[in-house]
Amino acid sequence: MDAVLEQFLSEAKENLDFLDKNLKNLENENQEELDALFRAAHTLKGGAGLVGLESIKIITHYAEDLLDGIKKQKIKYTQDMLEVLYDAFDEIVEMIDSTQDAGELISFDDKRVSEIANKVKALIGNEKEDNLQKLDTELNIITSEKINIAELIPLHNLDSYLKELPFSMPIINQEFIEEDNFYLIDFDLDEECCNLGNDPIYLSSLLGENAIFSINTIIYETNDLKKIANLWKTRLLMVVKSSKDMLEDCFYNILDDITFYPLSIKSLFEPSFDSLKDEQFECFVKELRVFINSNDYINFDKKLSETTKKLDFYTKEGFILSRLETLLPYFEFEGIDYLELINFVSILLKIDNPSLLQNKENSSSEFEKQTVLNTLKQQLKVLEFSKDDMTLSRVRLHSKNSLEFISIESNLHIDDSKEDLVKKIDNYILILEKDLSISESTNSNENIDNKLLVEEKELVKEDFIINENQKQKSIIPKTVKINQSDIDDMMNIIGELLVMKNSLPYISSFMSSENVVESKTQLNTKYEEINRVTEKLQELVMGMRLLPLSYIFSRYPKLIRELSKKLDKKIKFEEYGSDTKLDKMMIEKIADPLVHIIRNSIDHGIEQNYKERVELGKTKEGLIRIGAKSVGDKVQIIIEDDGRGIDTQKVLIKALELGLTTEEKIELMSEQEKLQMIFNPGLSTATQITDISGRGVGADAVKKTIEELSGEIYLESSLGLGTKVTIEIPVSVALSNVFCIKMNNINYAIAMENVIETIKISTSDIQMANKKPYARLRGELIPLVFEKRLLPKNQKNQKTQSVVIVQANSLKYGLVVNELVNQLDVVQKPLEGVLSSHPIITGTSLLGNGEILFTLDVNNIID
Repeated sequence: MDAVLEQFLSEAKENLDFLDKNLKNLENENQEELDALFRAAHTLKGGAGLVGLESIKIITHYAEDLLDGIKKQKIKYTQDMLEVLYDAFDEIVEMIDSTQDAGELISFDDKRVSEIANKVKALIGNEKEDNLQKLDTELNIITSEKINIAELIPLHNLDSYLKELPFSMPIINQEFIEEDNFYLIDFDLDEECCNLGNDPIYLSSLLGENAIFSINTIIYETNDLKKIANLWKTRLLMVVKSSKDMLEDCFYNILDDITFYPLSIKSLFEPSFDSLKDEQFECFVKELRVFINSNDYINFDKKLSETTKKLDFYTKEGFILSRLETLLPYFEFEGIDYLELINFVSILLKIDNPSLLQNKENSSSEFEKQTVLNTLKQQLKVLEFSKDDMTLSRVRLHSKNSLEFISIESNLHIDDSKEDLVKKIDNYILILEKDLSISESTNSNENIDNKLLVEEKELVKEDFIINENQKQKSIIPKTVKINQSDIDDMMNIIGELLVMKNSLPYISSFMSSENVVESKTQLNTKYEEINRVTEKLQELVMGMRLLPLSYIFSRYPKLIRELSKKLDKKIKFEEYGSDTKLDKMMIEKIADPLVHIIRNSIDHGIEQNYKERVELGKTKEGLIRIGAKSVGDKVQIIIEDDGRGIDTQKVLIKALELGLTTEEKIELMSEQEKLQMIFNPGLSTATQITDISGRGVGADAVKKTIEELSGEIYLESSLGLGTKVTIEIPVSVALSNVFCIKMNNINYAIAMENVIETIKISTSDIQMANKKPYARLRGELIPLVFEKRLLPKNQKNQKTQSVVIVQANSLKYGLVVNELVNQLDVVQKPLEGVLSSHPIITGTSLLGNGEILFTLDVNNIID
């Protein structure tokens, strides 16, 4: 997996976990909590965009807007918003999990993404419609063309970038800001900018020497300027060409004090000065149209220069004409850009108002059309005298641009000959002269859109599509965070081990037959040192394997929301102790049993009708609470509900019907044993089978899984009040304390928590009852098990038998073995492949002599 993608997935899960836990606090309207929720969504969106997960970015974009509206009190919070936000982020959780399973970027259902996004969008309302299109950037980019900033734009080094500027402001969208474009950057920095270590000139230099085209500096006086030399207030105006990412990286620390204005030719002519017309300007206006219609651009330039000298520069008209005079030389004479600029200025100065020209709409169209017509005629004259390809290219370009200026798509091609160009241009001239109406050509744009849509669909078909029947997702991340202090401790321990390793050759070199006792003492001393250090290392590594239960607890709010909707029940979820740590393998195995218990609590426990709850003095909302706490070297996980409780009588009646017990046994049962009957396969008191529960399967698997983890499960229930399920499991089973035995010269181990004691008994003292062997131990009959699959055939002929008394579930029995060895701490590895379902062996370890040690499941031996 790509390192950046892997890092994003890890951080995304943390943000999603935070959102899931804290979205319920939206109704509190606490500003700090709202800010934290917004930041989490914003970080998630930015990361998704960085790695290319567009579907996640789209959904999070709208969710972020909704959170922003609530935060700024522009949108009033409602309960519906909470449900929609939960649904949105739940969908993103699924996307993150699917991406992690695939190990690469994958495609998602566009229809589903749009459905989720539109639900969030609908809650934002019309007042936020414009903000929905806001840019995914930290930059304060002004997208309006009506901002008057022309007088702020320095013209230093103008010739180096003027030709690259677009004439009109393009659509400022995400695609635009991702590319390199021209911006006027307005640094309005406070007085302590430099004191804080933020040098704007240095930060600007990070853009690269080819990215900066001009800089203007304005320094304001301050009262403290004479006292403190570096306390000054400045305003920088800079023209740069760069992209969003580069600008964000360079100016990250001072983004709040910077404004970015995308530049175009038109933006150079929008000053903030007041309009003040005079006689000179009125005279210029009257002559302007005459010059243009007659193509008399030489006299136009002269008249423009004369008028500019007589106008006040600090008026709108004086500034625009002065800037027009400055810029016109940079435009190719008689080219369409030249004409377009003059036309734009005439509109900007309202030369086409009713007092000077005819109807505004018609005259403007005629003016543009006439301008293009004149240009085409001039290009025909140029063609008459052309003799080289450069001239042909120039004519073709200007003619094509002219036609596009009035929305006519030309058929002028790069391979057209001189004769072809003459014919085509003549044809356009005839069309323009015959019909002055201008029609917008949109067919070509529609064709492009349709083509893009088809291409996009084809790409989606080729991409990896998520299959609903994917294998079960791992709830534990492939990477875990480790404290730096733990790594340092590990390095120290490794250093000690290296010293001890290096000492062994010295001990070996001094060993001889003459100093056996001394050498043995030295080796034993070294063994004790190595044992001490390895125990420290073992403890440290085991601590690194421990993960908080939040990894699984964070999944349950979503599960409960989905089930409550499906069953039409109002349910409140509470959790505590999610920071309690458990071995990561244990977390993996305990996750499914907890899901089954929660599903049963919701389906069987919580009442369907809230009126029934109210009559019993309960709240309308049902309660599911899950928690955890450490108890010595074990962890208790508690699942509680305030529902109906378990009807023990129904359970016992069902057990009798299924032949799982007898009335005599029931009379001897404790309350706990009666409740434990629900863990028998096939037993269910549900009157209706659903796709959630009711088949009588699952509870037995829950208990079996917990017992495989050397754990226990307890039940407490009060009819009409609720049920409490307590699961107690060891913190870790990766390191196991076992008792070693031998059977048929093969090493086996039994977990010490199952071992009660070991005895040796004479074969003649074994008693038989119902053809089964028993041993009498302190007046108690203990059943004996001779495991034929493990023992030699003549085992019963031995004079004495070695027996390990073990506790398996609720039964105590004696396992007959060949040899009792010793007690050991071992690191178990589970069986894999075809052996993973072995009936009585759960894992293996290696002994110090290199032999394999098989761990036995004493529960399954008697089954």
